[in-house]
Amino acid sequence: MVLTKDTIDRNRSISPRKVYAAPTYILTPSDLSVQSVSSATISTSCDRISNPGEVEGSPELFMYFENVRFIGISGKRKCGKDYFAAHLRKEIMDRLGETAAIIHISEPIKRAFAEKQNLDLEELMSSSEYKEKFRRHMVRWGEAQRRKDPTLFCRKALEYLMQDSPFKPTYVIIADCRRPSDLEFFSSFNGEIPLLHLRISASPATRRSRGWIFFRGIDDAETECALDETPFDILVINESERTFKLSIDVAIRAISGKPLRRIMTL
Repeated sequence: MVLTKDTIDRNRSISPRKVYAAPTYILTPSDLSVQSVSSATISTSCDRISNPGEVEGSPELFMYFENVRFIGISGKRKCGKDYFAAHLRKEIMDRLGETAAIIHISEPIKRAFAEKQNLDLEELMSSSEYKEKFRRHMVRWGEAQRRKDPTLFCRKALEYLMQDSPFKPTYVIIADCRRPSDLEFFSSFNGEIPLLHLRISASPATRRSRGWIFFRGIDDAETECALDETPFDILVINESERTFKLSIDVAIRAISGKPLRRIMTL
């Protein structure tokens, strides 16, 4: 998979309050030809969102985070979103000398759900079997809350960061974007540098080796599929050490604003 400089430049020139479908370029191993793929129209879930800056309780968040660069990570279960987020944070700090923090939109869901059900929050925040036992119920509960307020958990995740972090980070990595509404919310903070969307990909076989089992009602639900047709800036292939490292390098170049070759193959 490849990242094109044209896509990055085009995304920087458009309004950050909309999520746009941009062409993605694929380098096919069979013929090494470049094929343009137009992404489908994004889910109307974006259209249901009011201006996040006008949501009650948000002005303070927008003032605090308006100059922060947001990096959104999406992908299927067991593709390695948290693993990549942790490595990307380390690389930003080590190679760019900047501060970075990781947030999870699911954290406020799990905090509230754990309190409501008297569950172990630490286990719910992990990748353990304990979390999987309660996932279906927790997803249904979270969806009910989200229908009332689509950006509720996005705001709460930032509020927790404000409360818990001893510093204001230069970069905030959202490790679990799941809907177009998540991307639009975080895109609305910084008008000069839009959110960078990284899509993590791993084959079903690789995901199974990490413990993934398909569950109807979970893996075919909106929480797993809502961003399947949404355009991204970089596709991260989390299959091997080589592809992982190449993806990290491309992401760091894009984040730092260094010139990119027209096509960078992963």
